[in-house]
Amino acid sequence: TSSDDAGAAYMFTRDGSGNWNETQKLTARDREAGDMFGGSVAISGNTAIIGVYKEERGELGAAYIFENIEPEPEPEPEPEPEPELKPPTAEELKMLTAALKAGREALQQRELSVATKSAATALSLAKLDEHLEVAQRLHDMVEYTTVFYKLFNEALGKVEIGSGLTIGTSIEAGVAEITPDTITLRINGNNRSWNRDELPAGVVLAFANKYFTDFQMAPVIKGAFLISQPKPLESHVEQAVKLFAEGAANGAPSEGLELFLEDSYDFTSTNDDSSDDTDDE
Repeated sequence: TSSDDAGAAYMFTRDGSGNWNETQKLTARDREAGDMFGGSVAISGNTAIIGVYKEERGELGAAYIFENIEPEPEPEPEPEPEPELKPPTAEELKMLTAALKAGREALQQRELSVATKSAATALSLAKLDEHLEVAQRLHDMVEYTTVFYKLFNEALGKVEIGSGLTIGTSIEAGVAEITPDTITLRINGNNRSWNRDELPAGVVLAFANKYFTDFQMAPVIKGAFLISQPKPLESHVEQAVKLFAEGAANGAPSEGLELFLEDSYDFTSTNDDSSDDTDDE
């Protein structure tokens, strides 16, 4: 309504936040004071019927029909362009390379806490997709190898003395003794002892094959253990590739892990401003 009682009807729509906002004002084209336009309203779809109590011809009412009353949607704002990604400088690449190499060396030496920190640093320094891929691969290898040793140590706490193991495809062994520092197996009638941190990969894998039960992730973490050794045997690399494929078939995230040994971490800067620094090396 208005001060002269000519009347008006107001349309409101609700936005995505639940707030009601006025979008249209409807009035009669022949509005006059006292019409009391908007005294009654009916809406169906995009059509509105607005009642008027008093028309100019006396006390008779009237109804006005408005079609296509739904307001046109406001144009969505243009998305802001993503900030242009600047290529890494030569100094940033040096830092990234150092973090990656430190992480891989620590992983191979089984200094897993150091490897974890270095891998996280490398991920934070990587900018380009190719660098992120390599840094993520190192990160995953460190994570899976850490899980491997956690499960391995848990398994050793459950092993019963005298229980059997199959090393490789044919060597049968029995667990003779496990101490906090050493593991002794009985093989072909003789006892063989190793420091726990110097166990042959085949022996470690024998425990994993027997006690790791997660069919989805066990192949992946066993493959990570094999391929992250300082100098893995060719047979271990081949076995790791098969284990990664097995894990992927079971739905485990293992794509590209077999490329770990091919990652060189030798990056070249594409930033022209850093060419002088690169030439001085």
